[in-house]
Amino acid sequence: MSRDVDGDSTPAAPKGSDVAVPEIRAVSILNALGSLDWLIPDDLINDTRLTHWTKHSVRGRTIAHLIVAVFLMSVMCALGQGVMYYKMTDSPDLRLSISLLYTFCVVFALASLLTFKYVHRSAALLSNSYAGFSFIMTLGIHALTGLSMTSPVVPLYFFIPAWAFLSCSVRAGICWTLIIAGLFVAISAIEPLQLPFPQIIPAEALPLNRLMCALTAIVLTGFCLYAHQTSFLALTDQLDEDRSLFEHKAQHDALTGLANREQYDLRLQSALDQVNRGRGQAGLIYIDLNDFKLVNDTHGHQAGDRVLQIVAQRIEALVRDTDTTARLGGDEFGIVLPQLENMDSVSRILRELDRSLSEPMRVSDLTLEISGSIGVALAPDHGRDAVSLTRHADREMYKSKVRRSNTGLSRVV
Repeated sequence: MSRDVDGDSTPAAPKGSDVAVPEIRAVSILNALGSLDWLIPDDLINDTRLTHWTKHSVRGRTIAHLIVAVFLMSVMCALGQGVMYYKMTDSPDLRLSISLLYTFCVVFALASLLTFKYVHRSAALLSNSYAGFSFIMTLGIHALTGLSMTSPVVPLYFFIPAWAFLSCSVRAGICWTLIIAGLFVAISAIEPLQLPFPQIIPAEALPLNRLMCALTAIVLTGFCLYAHQTSFLALTDQLDEDRSLFEHKAQHDALTGLANREQYDLRLQSALDQVNRGRGQAGLIYIDLNDFKLVNDTHGHQAGDRVLQIVAQRIEALVRDTDTTARLGGDEFGIVLPQLENMDSVSRILRELDRSLSEPMRVSDLTLEISGSIGVALAPDHGRDAVSLTRHADREMYKSKVRRSNTGLSRVV
């Protein structure tokens, strides 16, 4: 907790909280692929969420970078493969078919990337486009290498459904599975007809081509699994952080960051349970700001909110790590002091609270002086249950307010 209570910083989370605002953590693979930003939509690169919740944005950018990188690598490999197949045949018709196939696939890939960049930033659309690119490319080569189940390119088909399942969606994965299955059925029906499909790969080069295509399918599928696992772990981390954030919000006051009444009641009951088991004493301090309404009426609610934040920070700076400070509503605060060994610590906190709350506080261009009425109750001296202890502390606070009714006015200096 910062002790610069009159600054404009937002109060930190209460002591004892396990929740922290996530730090901006760069993903190593994102840094390695940062040169691909020119193909990533600007609104994804300049996502304003990077100033707060970075995990989700970094994860989305990383997935986009990975898909774009795979797309570009596939295009470059396709160009090299096209040149190789072009040189394997002397037939003008086959060379024209190869040229048209690879030209179409490259144009399709570039159109998909530009659509992702300027029209639609959906990574699912880009993933499906890559699946379509792979299918068209594989089917075209398959047709040029006999269109039979013994073709070297057959293993490449199995990568497409895996890619769709892992990077698109379950629906896309099922659709591509059905498409590939239907294609295999069609090829099995056509193959006995022995139609005159070309075979541009020489017989002596077929074993090597089969090996290369099988290895390519394995590497691409392994890459999909790796990317999916990385994405899954990032999503798990994000869900854990979101769950912690929601739990923190459910237990703490949004304005001051202190515990709310629900959390305060739980901590008070826990402290009393310790007392009732014979483990020391517990204390309860009630604080009510004097004439806080005057601050709101005179200087506005924004100034009043800032006063509450400063008061919360000053209280938090005085209590122990094991104590619980809560905003109970409006301008009322409560402090639970568990496991007290003697009254010395309570007396010290009361003296420092009275002094700290009376010190001038800077709010924008105003200097305000405000005091607080304080009531204290001890367990088991003033009760062993929350109701009795709260009633006693409230009465003591009211007596303090009556005594200080003429000395606790807020004013502008």
